[in-house]
Amino acid sequence: MLALAPWLPGCVVVPETPLPSEEPAAPIPEIGTLAAYATVRAVDARSRIVMLTTSSGGMLDMTLQDGRNLGRLRPGMPVIAEYDATGRARIASTDIDGQRVAPNRIRGVLVEVQRGGEYLVVAGQERVPLTVAVPSPAMMAFATRLGPGDDIAVSFLSP
Repeated sequence: MLALAPWLPGCVVVPETPLPSEEPAAPIPEIGTLAAYATVRAVDARSRIVMLTTSSGGMLDMTLQDGRNLGRLRPGMPVIAEYDATGRARIASTDIDGQRVAPNRIRGVLVEVQRGGEYLVVAGQERVPLTVAVPSPAMMAFATRLGPGDDIAVSFLSP
């Protein structure tokens, strides 16, 4: 039909304009660690299980591979429960005000867990949501036990 347009009276040929090129989507950053700020509910030293309450009120249990610090954990103690990319779980105590964050971590609030823990949406200090990829099955399982509003920290595998 366009080829006939110049022959039709009153028709103007409009050259095709290329569609704007789509910007390639920025890659979703992968996290190297996922940490949740929580409070110890109970400790079972024999099985190395620590029962925790997250900042949103959710409850989770962690089985630690290394029981060295279990003797120091007490009910009511604020802690950081963390999984790394290798699937290793660890629990560290926080500073008195509960604000300890390692220099390579970004602290924020969990907005959403997506696709079975494969992705997280985290709102950082500026409360701008950021989607991050969770590379480890152990971290994914941990992520699915967290809920919106949980106070978390993530570190990235690459800058």
